[in-house]
Amino acid sequence: MMTDNIDISIIIPTLNEESTLGDCLNAVFAQDGALKTQVIIADFNSADKTIEICQGYPVKIITGGLPAVARNSGAKNAAGKYLLFLDADTIIPVDFLSSALPAFSQSGAIIASFFLKPKPDTFLMKVIFNLYNEYGWLASRLTLPVFVTAGCCLLVKKSDHEAVDGFDEDMAALEEYEYIRKLKKKGRFRVLPLKVITSTRRFSKGNGFKKTIILFNYYFKWLLGKKIPQDKYGYWEK
Repeated sequence: MMTDNIDISIIIPTLNEESTLGDCLNAVFAQDGALKTQVIIADFNSADKTIEICQGYPVKIITGGLPAVARNSGAKNAAGKYLLFLDADTIIPVDFLSSALPAFSQSGAIIASFFLKPKPDTFLMKVIFNLYNEYGWLASRLTLPVFVTAGCCLLVKKSDHEAVDGFDEDMAALEEYEYIRKLKKKGRFRVLPLKVITSTRRFSKGNGFKKTIILFNYYFKWLLGKKIPQDKYGYWEK
């Protein structure tokens, strides 16, 4: 498959995602417009029906790992000019690709994330996500050093991804922040006001408060220049 034939490669890391992957893929394959897409599933030895679900769609399945490893592996197998890193619990609207690529080009950015809508959209989550969206947009517009982002939906040119050697595979968490920090040395980062739906499952269970504290702990360590080589506090535990 030649690179010139594909506009965008969509890379989805998976690990036991049978409960969300079908909705994610249905949304991907329902996109309007004439863009030519490639969908790559980077799977980390899923033990549930993840692979079985994938076999119902025209996707390429490769070996994944933790998010940084999975995304880099997907990028190495990608044939598209653009890369969309998409989480398996994230749903893009039907006009997302046809809207996102022009918006990305017009923004002058080399890396972009997007507004998020929580699922389920409880009052508390709506408030949190709205604050996240507004600060993220403003911080990216003003190029503030303290920015926020989410790895669930990131858009970048493959050439720029390769220019910074992709995601840091030595990071077990906040790898998307380090990735954007590297790319910001080359150009602009923007949070674009196009909404995607993403699951709050990691924060909606009984240990949601614990996961929030862990995430803030990691974030402040990252701000101080420290990497997160091990998920010793259990953020990735389901």
